[in-house]
Amino acid sequence: ESGLRARQVDEIAIAGQFFFLYPRISDGDAFYHLGHASVYREQGIVASDFPWLTASVVKTYGADLWYGFHLLLIPFTVTADPVNGMRLAGVAVSAISLLFCYAGFARLRIRYPLAWVILLAIAVPDLAYRLTMVRPQLFDLGLGVLAVALASESKRVPIFIIVALATWLHLALAWLPMLIVLTVVAAGTLTTRRFNWRLIAAALAGFALGALIRPNPLGALQLAYVQIIGLAQAKLAGVPMRSGSEFRTADASVFAYEIAPMLILLLPAAFAYFSLWRRKTLDTIAASTRTAYLASIVLALGFGTLAAFVALRSMDLFVAFTVASAGLAYTYACVHPPAPYARWEKRIRTVGVCFAVLLAANTARFALGYRAQAIAPDTFRASSQWLVQHSRAGAIVFNVHWDNFPMLFSANRHNYYVNGMDPIFEYAFDRERYFEHYFIDTDRIAITAGRGYTCKQQTCTDDQLIPLAHAIKN
Repeated sequence: ESGLRARQVDEIAIAGQFFFLYPRISDGDAFYHLGHASVYREQGIVASDFPWLTASVVKTYGADLWYGFHLLLIPFTVTADPVNGMRLAGVAVSAISLLFCYAGFARLRIRYPLAWVILLAIAVPDLAYRLTMVRPQLFDLGLGVLAVALASESKRVPIFIIVALATWLHLALAWLPMLIVLTVVAAGTLTTRRFNWRLIAAALAGFALGALIRPNPLGALQLAYVQIIGLAQAKLAGVPMRSGSEFRTADASVFAYEIAPMLILLLPAAFAYFSLWRRKTLDTIAASTRTAYLASIVLALGFGTLAAFVALRSMDLFVAFTVASAGLAYTYACVHPPAPYARWEKRIRTVGVCFAVLLAANTARFALGYRAQAIAPDTFRASSQWLVQHSRAGAIVFNVHWDNFPMLFSANRHNYYVNGMDPIFEYAFDRERYFEHYFIDTDRIAITAGRGYTCKQQTCTDDQLIPLAHAIKN
């Protein structure tokens, strides 16, 4: 218990370094999440209606995908300066996520678990930067690592709690802990020849509980469907959407500076597992450890593929499960018997420390640049104050860019806005309005005789153009 308290201090110290050494806010989501938490503090925790988005299915369904996360943020909304609340919330969220990772590594009996947590935090620029944000995805990171450790031991009640908590915090990513549990069950079936259906049942029950303990659960499930299935369908149909950088695929720079270093960790870990199996010494390791080891490798490969070819958002989990695989490889192939590489342990440890220093330098190089592009705390504050003084309550502000909504909403809940959070919510609300807005948002309007025009569909002829003034007003 005293050791766990010491680790809590370590994680808080690591997280605090990220947040209070820089004057800007890393991500606009913090403004929205703290703003929505303030709504619950002022109106009560069952206030499900969200009228601030007028051309969005978020208003139609009146639900909150991040309900549990917003409730946890309520204590951070009472600070005199909202920016300090964001920073304190960020420290808490990152520290808890890292503590979950530590608990998972310790549960797997990985040697030097704190060192592996630090490696996880500095391994790649993208994850190091996201650790400075106030996002529920950070809980998914820590809970995912802990879920592998507990699921490999067939701990049904803890898995029920983890899946319920993850679903309650972030409904749209409720599939993630389910996927992790299914992967562990599959790995366990290969290593023990037993299919653990009870663990899957516990995870499904956790999902049901996490989805239901919120106001308007049906509306929240509909929003989750839009954000997951609706977005996938729109992308397959070729609908253009301006989305955040985390939704893009990896370019050459990401491959060179983020994916390749992780493969340098992952491939030797996978080779060590194969070596233990080939030497017929794998069975001398506890079945739960074998299961977790194989599941971590599979999950790392899966999320690495997603990060490279689908969306960089998967980078965090790619790093987490790569580090878990490397930690298990070091512990069970170099330290604990059977240890086929025990004679090389000191050399491997020395090389590992040098590699970690190189990773830290690489991360610092990019992360400092990321922070320089962060958001000034007073963004839109002056214009929001002007709007409060010069417009009626509920008057709609045409926010051209959907990702400016969080800062506007944080500074001014007196007015309503067009769309925010994700462009798919506007597309699902009204496709014609979406395209009218999209061409304005991306500065692709038509100019004829000095007047601007937009369009209600993806491709238009001249007679289908709509004057900008008409589109914005209506």
